[in-house]
Amino acid sequence: MEFLQDSFADRLAHYAGIVHRHAKDHFIPHEGNDHVPHLLKHRVLFGYSAIIALLKVLVIVVPIALPAASVFSNSITVTNVIELTNAAREKLGLADLKENAKLDAAAAAKANDMIANGYFAHTSPTGVTGWFFIKQAGYAYRSAGENLAVHYTTAEGLHEGWMASPTHKANIVSTKYRDIGVGVVQGEYGGYHTIMVVQMFGLLASAPAPAPKPVAVATPPAPAPAPAPKPAAPPAPSPVIVASAPPAAPEPPPAPPVEPLSLDESGLLIVPGEHEYRVEAPMTGAVSASLSLGSATAPLTETSAGRWTGSIAYDAAAIPAGGEDLSLSAAGKDGTNVYQTLVTVAPQARTNEVYAFVNDPAPKAAIAGVTIDDLDDGVHRFYVYTIIFLSAAMLLAMLHRIHRKRLSVVAHTMLVIALAVVLMKI
Repeated sequence: MEFLQDSFADRLAHYAGIVHRHAKDHFIPHEGNDHVPHLLKHRVLFGYSAIIALLKVLVIVVPIALPAASVFSNSITVTNVIELTNAAREKLGLADLKENAKLDAAAAAKANDMIANGYFAHTSPTGVTGWFFIKQAGYAYRSAGENLAVHYTTAEGLHEGWMASPTHKANIVSTKYRDIGVGVVQGEYGGYHTIMVVQMFGLLASAPAPAPKPVAVATPPAPAPAPAPKPAAPPAPSPVIVASAPPAAPEPPPAPPVEPLSLDESGLLIVPGEHEYRVEAPMTGAVSASLSLGSATAPLTETSAGRWTGSIAYDAAAIPAGGEDLSLSAAGKDGTNVYQTLVTVAPQARTNEVYAFVNDPAPKAAIAGVTIDDLDDGVHRFYVYTIIFLSAAMLLAMLHRIHRKRLSVVAHTMLVIALAVVLMKI
């Protein structure tokens, strides 16, 4: 038994010695490796450079080499988003929406504003809504709607995400819109290079009325002249009694017109707080208004003419990761009602859970199960790990007083690191 234990201990010590020797040869400069760690020898560094360059070539060539349809048919473009929207409407027997250049400009401006100011919401941190961009583009609307999306890689995935969300689908299949505009902007958001998409819908405030149809009117023939009547003897005058009628009562003045209920969404202000949301809504013709968030409700009060304000409290821990809709409802003097979803509150959700409605089921293209997007991300991570690894190996070698004759190794290592940094940024 002691012989077996000694044999095991000897073997373990032997293997530990081998590992230590190889680790020292690969990482630590000493006389045995000619003061150059094996991992930093010139031929190895040339190998690193070749791998780094070939990976970047692979990322560039693969999308070009694959069939164009598999790579680009699903790309997020203004045309693809509009075509998918109209295809969904056609399935329901609805008329196609017509692309409007002003709505395109408004959607692009909203997308650029979200990228520039680092937010993703219908209302900006400064209280600017999408309706501001629509009006700024010169589109005078009677009705308008807006859908937003980010972190999608295909038009189909984006469209399916909207269709899976009741509020977004309601905009896509609404019968009150006639025009559509889409903005697609790439930029940095949430620490990722991503695509921000804004879809806007509208109905012009004054559409031209259809021309009246011409109506033909037949002229009847002139009647034949009637024979002249024979003169008759004038009748005897009959007695007439004239009664004195009371004066007619004056007509009552017309009732003043009832002011219609209207919510001016361009002036809507939503201010998030740590435990509550404060809302200021310009409305005319309202008799009452309230906010709702999940099962909680809170009244709005008219603090000035046509300005309704109020706050609703929320518990971040009680709101599910999928979020709750903060909505406004109002009753008007004319008997109509308004219900408007203002924003989705999701304090516990991760970024992808807030902004991606469903998992993207249709990758652009794949090789052996690896999508193009995964390939690009994988190469980027490889560059990062290579930079960290080479920097650590170089610093370790320098701490052990690398031989002066081997300073070229340090310079070569720094060149490889610089190459990785440059290719990572391209």
